[in-house]
Amino acid sequence: MIINPIVDLFAYSLAEGLGDSPQRRADRRDVFASNFPPQLQGLLQKAFDNEAAVRNPKYTLLLKELAAQAENHYPLHNPIIIAEQPLEGYYYPVLLADSYGLLFECWLDSQGTDKSLPVSILPELKKQVIKPLQSPDSRREPLAGDLGKTWTISAWKDPDVGGTAAEIAEGVYQAFMSGEMADATQHTRDWQRRKEGKFLGNSVFEIWRSPQKWEKAEEGLHVIIIIYENRHIPTEDDIALFYDDWLRLWCYRHKILWAYRRSRELKQLLRSGFQEIREAVQTVKQKATLPQLQETLESKLEPFSDYVLHLNELKTQLHTIAINLQNYEKSLTFIQNAGSQIGETELEAIGESFQKDVREIYTEQIGQDYESFAGGVAVIDTIMDTIKGIVEIEQAKRDRSFQNTIGIVGVGLGIGAIAQSSISDYVKENITPQALAKANIKLPEALHPWVQPGFSFSFSLAVVFLCSILTAIAIGWWQGPKGRQGK
Repeated sequence: MIINPIVDLFAYSLAEGLGDSPQRRADRRDVFASNFPPQLQGLLQKAFDNEAAVRNPKYTLLLKELAAQAENHYPLHNPIIIAEQPLEGYYYPVLLADSYGLLFECWLDSQGTDKSLPVSILPELKKQVIKPLQSPDSRREPLAGDLGKTWTISAWKDPDVGGTAAEIAEGVYQAFMSGEMADATQHTRDWQRRKEGKFLGNSVFEIWRSPQKWEKAEEGLHVIIIIYENRHIPTEDDIALFYDDWLRLWCYRHKILWAYRRSRELKQLLRSGFQEIREAVQTVKQKATLPQLQETLESKLEPFSDYVLHLNELKTQLHTIAINLQNYEKSLTFIQNAGSQIGETELEAIGESFQKDVREIYTEQIGQDYESFAGGVAVIDTIMDTIKGIVEIEQAKRDRSFQNTIGIVGVGLGIGAIAQSSISDYVKENITPQALAKANIKLPEALHPWVQPGFSFSFSLAVVFLCSILTAIAIGWWQGPKGRQGK
């Protein structure tokens, strides 16, 4: 049994990705706003229109600072009754640099009484949080963040019921996750891996189930459970002071996990790209023809460009993790220091475990992947230079062959023209029908006018042919072994 259970959902969506176009950013805003009731969507659209006026880009209250609302809370209006108590709640949307954040909180209005409730009501509270709340027949998808989400369940211990804070928290977790366990032992495994700390003098527990495939944010599970021992210390106002800080802290955490998840996608893309590199290497090794090399050059330009872009983005994820880890550590330290002013706050076990994973697993793995695939860029450069060099050499050979042909023909035609000019007088005097008749060469009378031109042309053609052959032999000899030793 617990008193006054409160369920908080911290959900995060990317507001602007690397290289996003204005249309893509607008699409992201629309997707984020679609999670909310129609009236709230209108206020958010007003806030989006005023994003240029953001004073603190690191953390902006969308409704209060950009939509001119008195508060950043947007109350839940649907009259829902659970365990004979009305459900209360509110939306709290913020902009955190390049990400949108949402706190949706709901609780049962006990009308000022501390009515003890069974933990079995928690699944219903969770259901009301994740389903669309504008109308009972809405068909929209449940609220989710593409960066990730964190659940926080807070409750006060019933003084009339025994049990330690850890025992109560375990019951809370089991009830909250009922129907969502992979098997009967999942709850036990999750609870054995929990981390414990103190917040405002009370026990806090963290359950983190790492994704198996790192393909979607929904694969992971992050749940925080806080069990308050004293109904009046800390006060609800004390607790509310830290909501903005929790929003920041979990945002940094989920951006780190998102960057690592993205790095796994990039690794698969780089593997495929490296296969393209290998294929190009094999083409060059096989001494492909010039058309095959040109085709390889053209077909590999896009995959090679993608490979370089993906590799650069992989390095960017390392930077993203480093920046957000630094912010996570600062935010955690702030909560711990500020919380200690109210009551004992010890979050080292929670924070250190995550920071260790980031440094020893996520950062290390991405760094190794980057080093493994970075060599592909040098191979790409070598392949492209080799192919370009072969193509240029073949083209130069073709150009030189063409120039030689022009030279050979030119020499033959030039000498042929000289020969024709020199022999024309001799032909006029000696190559006549009468001379041919004396030599017993008889021609039809119709061909007599063509005797002299025909002889001149035939003689010139023979000279052209002979001179061309001699010129080709001379050029071949001159361009022989190493240009006759450097000429």
